[in-house]
Amino acid sequence: MMRDLDALASQARGYLVDKGYARSTIAHYEAAWKRLMSWCEDEGIGGYDHDVERRFIEEVVMANADATRYFRLDKSRVLLLLSIDETGEPPDREARRRFVVPAGFDAAYMAYAAELEERGLRASTREGYLCTARNFCEGCGATRPEQLDARSIGVFAEAVSHCAPQTRSAKLYVARDFTRFLARVGACGPEVAAAVPHIPGHKHSTVPSAYSTAEVSTMLESFPRSLRPRRDRAMMLLASVLGMRAGDIKALRLSDIDWRAKTVSFVQRKTQVTNTLHMPEEVWLAVADYIRCERPDVDGDRVFVTACAPYHAIDSSHTFHRTVTRAFADAGVETAGKHHGMHSLRHSAASNMLSGGTPYPTISSVLGHSSANVTKRYLSIDVESLRPLALEVPSCL
Repeated sequence: MMRDLDALASQARGYLVDKGYARSTIAHYEAAWKRLMSWCEDEGIGGYDHDVERRFIEEVVMANADATRYFRLDKSRVLLLLSIDETGEPPDREARRRFVVPAGFDAAYMAYAAELEERGLRASTREGYLCTARNFCEGCGATRPEQLDARSIGVFAEAVSHCAPQTRSAKLYVARDFTRFLARVGACGPEVAAAVPHIPGHKHSTVPSAYSTAEVSTMLESFPRSLRPRRDRAMMLLASVLGMRAGDIKALRLSDIDWRAKTVSFVQRKTQVTNTLHMPEEVWLAVADYIRCERPDVDGDRVFVTACAPYHAIDSSHTFHRTVTRAFADAGVETAGKHHGMHSLRHSAASNMLSGGTPYPTISSVLGHSSANVTKRYLSIDVESLRPLALEVPSCL
């Protein structure tokens, strides 16, 4: 059914106002809607529906994706119009994601998503597979599965060549799995999957990225561009002092914190084992300060919520990565050649405990490792302890 675009824009604007969006943010939404209206007028389109929405995204938004940051965000702003009219809520992440996949791959991508669910994979694993599958569809140079060939695989392999060995190996593994699926359903030939290179990778083949206590302290005091500095500092302290994983910080609930005992208890998402950690005074005060002074009043008891309206629990680990990367940059900490996301803070916590003489069983307990052998990986970054063990270089004379 064709709908009136002015009425949809007015309805969506009312939603943004009710949800507490900033005036400047609403202005950006309205600018995107005006671009949409101008395009519809130029194309002689008198109404608005999902077909028009899709055309605008493919022909205008995606074509200008490299223009400016605000133009790139037009997709989510345009998708809001029909979603508010039909459901009263913004589109969910899966609906927004669908428009990233080129139209020719859309059916194959959705079928692959359904198969991954049938395999019984965890939601986080499926999300990782689908993210790589989307990247493959966008970056292989083909516009539909029937066009895939060895050259398409080469284009994608070149695109991921800059990644760390472990990441590159994982992305190529998913590309192989995706193309095998396409071959099974008759969308491409079996030779396409056979062309995906096998690059072995092992998570312990590289030295963990870690930062010194001084570097972490400098980073923790630098949030000039943060909308929620108290939130960001509390999250990073949980990672850099307690060594918590990003997924556990994201899922942390108010009921997990014992304020009197100054402890936090949670079920680790990776191992499904309960871990109880004592919060040092600095961490305890930072979390309390965020909850008391900065955390928006939202439904649910998840501790950390989004920085902008509509406020809800953080549902993506990318938020943590962006926050840590920006904090390192603002603090002037050198990150070249190192990972600089939330997990690097966990590595830093382990490294700094190790250099401080903390016993391995204690470090293993804090990090929630299932075995102390896992913790021994951090020996590779404890240079001072390894120095006395260095072998003398034999003389060549």
